Amino acid sequence: MLAQWLSNRLIQKRNDSLLNKILDKLFPLLRRLYLRFNNSALIRFNLEGVKISLPFRHDLPTVRKHYPLYDSSIGRIPKYLTKKYSDFQAIDIGANVGDTAIIIKSQLDIPILCIEADDLYFKLLKENTKDLKYLTYEQCFVGESGSNNFQFVSYKGSARLTEVKTKNEQIQFKSLNQIVDKHSQFNNVKFLKIDTDGFDCKIIRSNINYLKIIKPVIFFEYDPYFLNLLGDDGLSVFRSLKEIGYEKLIIYDNTGDFLVSLNINNDISLKELNLYYTGRQSEMYMDICVFHKDDNEIADTIRDLEFDYFMKKKLLTD
Repeated sequence: MLAQWLSNRLIQKRNDSLLNKILDKLFPLLRRLYLRFNNSALIRFNLEGVKISLPFRHDLPTVRKHYPLYDSSIGRIPKYLTKKYSDFQAIDIGANVGDTAIIIKSQLDIPILCIEADDLYFKLLKENTKDLKYLTYEQCFVGESGSNNFQFVSYKGSARLTEVKTKNEQIQFKSLNQIVDKHSQFNNVKFLKIDTDGFDCKIIRSNINYLKIIKPVIFFEYDPYFLNLLGDDGLSVFRSLKEIGYEKLIIYDNTGDFLVSLNINNDISLKELNLYYTGRQSEMYMDICVFHKDDNEIADTIRDLEFDYFMKKKLLTD
């Protein structure tokens, strides 16, 4: 009850009075104090009209309060893709508590294969999306098939993998080919979302053969802070994607705002962006949507639609 009350106060909209400014500092402090003694409390949150359960430590409610466009492009881009493709499917790697599936479903009712490794998040994922149609679930880690020396660490509202030296901490991974073989109905995947807090580039590289054949639009998180923790240079993922025919990028900052569109051959700009987001302690990072050259025309269409969308949003706030 207390966790829900605090959550409601945290996301409550207030005016700029002195009292409300004090409250805006007080409630986050109370939340941190509460989580020191109870890190397992669950709360309810309304996401795109769907009531979901999630851990009180999860940042989604407060992020959505301050940045209403956070992750919203994950819903718009599949909808835009219907201008070229019909009857396609999506794969959501790092499905968390079901937020991506709900955001996509709020725009377009397509089949989604939701993949999540964490026990708690997988349970909440299924619970939160039980009333949605055309969802399939798989609990596993995605990467190169086999065992690797990683440890799974939960934090805030997410979880990440950290590399360890001991073989006692080995984790089993499944490749996308293995997963799709199991769920054979996902034979026309055109949208692939990856959000695994630093493991995203490793997933792309280790499944490059699948991507070469399927050529989905890939939406992935690019966070130099987490990449560095895993010893991943990050930038090499663009070379890997370029080698299998990916060309155009639409880049957002982590608040959901449109940042820039680039060609994957623009190495200097990519290095500059990597440098800019390096050293930000995961407070600032990029979300990148990358298109195969076969989708250059729809990539240009989506860029123009997104540009117009954000221009209208910004004009309305002026």
